Amino acid sequence: EAGMASSEDLLSSMQRSARNGTLLASCEPEVKELMRQIDLLISEKQQELEDKVQALKTQLQCRERDLSALRVSLEQRDAEVERLRRHHAGASASSRDTELEGQVLKLKSQMSKLQERYEQLKSKRTSEK
Repeated sequence: EAGMASSEDLLSSMQRSARNGTLLASCEPEVKELMRQIDLLISEKQQELEDKVQALKTQLQCRERDLSALRVSLEQRDAEVERLRRHHAGASASSRDTELEGQVLKLKSQMSKLQERYEQLKSKRTSEK
């Protein structure tokens, strides 16, 4: 309570001084300097936030490009698998069939890996938003 009493005394003293105009005149340079420092801090924080936002936008653009490239690659693999399937259906030689089956399995494996990577990037992108 002693701290509160002195705080109240200080407040009363400041209010009396403010009414007399002496408090404002004696503190004006300090208040101006404090306001200047506050403005500088706000400006610095705003610049930091703008820099972070720009970095995140750049990172998002890179991820979107990666995702787009993966989609294109996946579509190419799908087209290749389909082409091989059609070719396989028309092939009559069993040795050729075996070779094509191996290629199809390889492409399926690659496609599966691409699909997994695509899902990972998609998940990352979603979690960053």
